[in-house]
Amino acid sequence: MPTSRSLGSAGSGKIGGVPDIDCEVGIIDTAPEIEALEAEEPGELPERTTWETRLSAFRALRHRNFRLFFAGQLVSLIGTWMQSVAQAWLVLKLTNSSMMLGVVAFASFMPVVLVGLFAGVIVDRVDRRRLIIAAQTLLMLSAFVLTALTWTGTVRVEHVIILAALNGLVSSFDMPGRQAFVVEMVGKEDLSNAIAMNSMIFNGARMVGPAVAGLLIALIGVTGCFFVNGFSFLAVIWGLLEMDVPRRQRRDFGAAMMRQVRQGLAYVWRHRPSFHLLVMVAVSSGFACNTRCWYQCSHATSCTAARGAMAS
Repeated sequence: MPTSRSLGSAGSGKIGGVPDIDCEVGIIDTAPEIEALEAEEPGELPERTTWETRLSAFRALRHRNFRLFFAGQLVSLIGTWMQSVAQAWLVLKLTNSSMMLGVVAFASFMPVVLVGLFAGVIVDRVDRRRLIIAAQTLLMLSAFVLTALTWTGTVRVEHVIILAALNGLVSSFDMPGRQAFVVEMVGKEDLSNAIAMNSMIFNGARMVGPAVAGLLIALIGVTGCFFVNGFSFLAVIWGLLEMDVPRRQRRDFGAAMMRQVRQGLAYVWRHRPSFHLLVMVAVSSGFACNTRCWYQCSHATSCTAARGAMAS
């Protein structure tokens, strides 16, 4: 009976009628394939390591569409916060009334409350990118109209109230459209990261915009702030036009709108986490986010008291 040594060194022959296979030859043959695989691995690691470890907090930016959206929204939101501060300053100069500041704030937010539910149904049934482009274009035209009115010196507080209400109406469609459009840009895998970065844009612009507005009001006046805001909308419009996303088919809503609104309200009522979250957002948005109006009213009151003291 052959020993194990004789089997290992048998070379090419037959053992028990079965062709002998040279194991050493097989190992030598597969070595180039292993080396080729090892040579390919270093080229793939850096990209995966960069997005999954060091840049995991910004991984949504690996999508080109979201990069365009991120840059455009950052510029546009800074301009929007600039106009918000300049608009309040303009109302204060025109009326010196804290009540009128509140009226302008009411005109800005009331359309969102009245139209928001129906706007959500419409956003779900139209092409969201085209909807956002249309909304941003209308907001840009509103800013340029206010620029023209202040530049010609014909602006009145009634004009500001009307434009604020129109901006609120357009924002009722723009805000849910932008939020729902995020998933079309990044997919479900990076959706949570994209939402976090979207919030970062909003709060960053909220911090930078008023500071820039204060400088511009001192340098070029409120007219310049309105013009810069109108010009800033071009950034987000250009970014949306450059995106490569499949076009959504428009669906009719008609009589189904009220049914879908009722279904949405019923779902929120049954799903208690969503209900509690909406209550929390309503309280914070209704009170905490409008402290700017309170500050402006306080400033108007203090200015009136100071003028009365100086006159006496």
